[in-house]
Order: sequence, then C-alpha cells, then structure tokens
Amino acid sequence: MRLIIESCKTKQNKELIQDLIAQIDNWKQLINLAHVHGVFPLVYHALKRYTEFIPSHTILRMKSYNINIVKRNMLMSTELLKITKLFNTLDIKNISFKGPTLSQLAYKDINLRQYSDLDILIDEDNIYNIVELLLQNGYTSSSPITLLNNKTFCQLDNDFSIFTSKTNILIELHWRLFRKKIGKHKTFQEYHDNKTMVQISNAKIATLSLENLLVYLCIHGSKHAWERLEWVKDIDALISKEYANINWDITLAIAKEMDSQIAFLSSLNLSHFLFHTNLPDFLLEKVDTHKMNKLTVEALTFISNAENKEDSYNYYRKVMLFQTKLLNTKTKQLKYILNAYFSITRNDYIAFPLPKDLTFLYYFFKPFRVVYKAFSQTK
Repeated sequence: MRLIIESCKTKQNKELIQDLIAQIDNWKQLINLAHVHGVFPLVYHALKRYTEFIPSHTILRMKSYNINIVKRNMLMSTELLKITKLFNTLDIKNISFKGPTLSQLAYKDINLRQYSDLDILIDEDNIYNIVELLLQNGYTSSSPITLLNNKTFCQLDNDFSIFTSKTNILIELHWRLFRKKIGKHKTFQEYHDNKTMVQISNAKIATLSLENLLVYLCIHGSKHAWERLEWVKDIDALISKEYANINWDITLAIAKEMDSQIAFLSSLNLSHFLFHTNLPDFLLEKVDTHKMNKLTVEALTFISNAENKEDSYNYYRKVMLFQTKLLNTKTKQLKYILNAYFSITRNDYIAFPLPKDLTFLYYFFKPFRVVYKAFSQTK
C-alpha cells in the first residue's frame, strides 16, 4: 500500500519508490491491490520508469492489464459521446459526472483512471420518458421501467440502470446525486445552471462545475467509507490540476448548503494526509483538527482493509457508524441510523410490487425484512 500510494502522488519520491520496490516479494498481490483500489493506471505509469528494479514478466503483465483498461475506457468514452449526442439532438438536458469526464478534468487523460460505468444526471420530471427512449434505441435494463411510475420509489431512490446490448456497458441515469437520506439536495436545474464543459475527443460534454464536483467527490467517498483509494486520489488530482480555477468560498458554501461540512473537510484532510494535496492556508486550519484527524484514521482503516472487505451485516454496521460521525448533531445521527435501517429500497419495490395507492404499506413490511436480514446474516 505504501508503494501504491507513493506511485499515485503528483510529486513522487524516487528514492523511496526504489526502496519500496526492493521490499516487494509478491507482485501479483500489488497488481491486484492496485486494481481493487481503482488506481492501477497511475501505479503502472509510475512504476514503468523503474523497469530495471522490477521483474520483466511483471512489467509485461502490468502493460497487458493497462492496455485492457485503455481499451475499455475508450469503449466507454465512445458510448458516452454517443448517448450525449442523442440527448443533445433531442434537446434533453444532461450532465455527465465521474467516468471519462472526471478523468479528463482531474487527470487530463481519459485513460489514467479506472471506471466501470457511466453516470449521467438528468431531470427527474423526464426520467420515465428518457429511459423509455433509450430502451427503444437498443438499450436494456434488468429492472422494470414501471418502477419509475412509482412516486415513492423516485422520491427515495436516485438512479436507474440501463445497459448497452452489445458491449454490456452500465449506464446509471441519476435524477439526484444521492439518496434523500444523505444530506440536503440541490435540484438538477441548479447543477445545470452552473455546469462546466469538458472536451473529450472532438466533442464538449457537460459536467458538474468544479466546486459542485469537488463537494460531490467528498460526499461520495465519505458515503462509501473510503473503501477505494481512487476516491481520495480523485480529490487530490482535481485540486492539483484545477487549483487556480476553484472558488473555495463557493465550494465551502455548497458544502454548507448540502449540510456536509464535516464530510467535505474530513475528505480534504484525508487527501492532504495521503497525497500532500495543496490547500489554501485558511482551509488547512479548518481540516487540521482533532475531529478531522480522528476521521482520517478511521478512513485509513477502511482503505487498508479494502482487499479483505467483509460482505456482511457487520461491515454495513461499521460503515453506517462511520457515516453518522459526519453529522453534526445527535438528532441527525439518530435520524440517519433509522433511515439506514428502515428506509424503503429498490429490493422492497421489486419484492412487493404494490400499486401507487398502497405504497404506504412498504413502511409496515420494512421492519420485518430488516429483522429477517439481520438474523439470517448473523446466524
């Protein structure tokens, strides 16, 4: 992990990298770990400068893995251009985030970041018609489109997945960036009014403004308890490449508006700790506190255990407890815990497809499903 982290830094210590390379006796594990954390391209591009210290067969294997990532990224970028062209032709407002647009903004290269799907934000009022349009244009979905007619589902959930028929690329259509139980939400129109454009190939793609994107990355990583190093590196890379263009006052105001100041500041603290991210002095004073440092220590525990992540009720509980520490009052923490256990999910809708007039019954079914799930996973 030390070698992977050092390889991802903007300013690398060559002597330290050479010393860490000399200590590696299991290159397969390093390759797998870099994949798990979503930073393999960065690690490969850093380590290929030290071929004299690394077994030749390892370099060849890493080169082959990287070529596969590049091919996949190119395929996904082409799909993004195709779908946004369709949207723009029909005057459908859309904002791409993460995936190729984030890679281009933060790394200035669509191939220096791993991504497994395409994320597009669209207006909630048009979600059903947009999905129907895409299904008519050759896309498929594993979930019934009728879910989008359920107002309760649309209020509590935030995305709908479709796939390309030939290449099986996953496209997540979001009408909110997060589910309602996480922080406060801005409208699609607010994001669209402040969008920025990023050029991929010969096309310009709409994406979140730098300030909105930075806050989003901090909330998203915190929500997932930083189980992937990639999410921290995205923050560092975006700040490093766009430092002069980021309005920090606006960014802080957005974090406050979304009731996510702790998640925002603790994320910057984590990025600064791991990658020495360049931050303005006034922000360094805000992030270097006892509370933020404690959250960084907890986040590092999740990062270091990513390869052996528990897929269990117990792991979910640990993540939830970490998330509650990002809230600034006991009332908000209690409300979050109750929402985490008892909020209605997509699985509830699929298991019990009720008509609109009876959707209130989901709240009666939920406690029984929670107890059953907890009991079955702790036996």
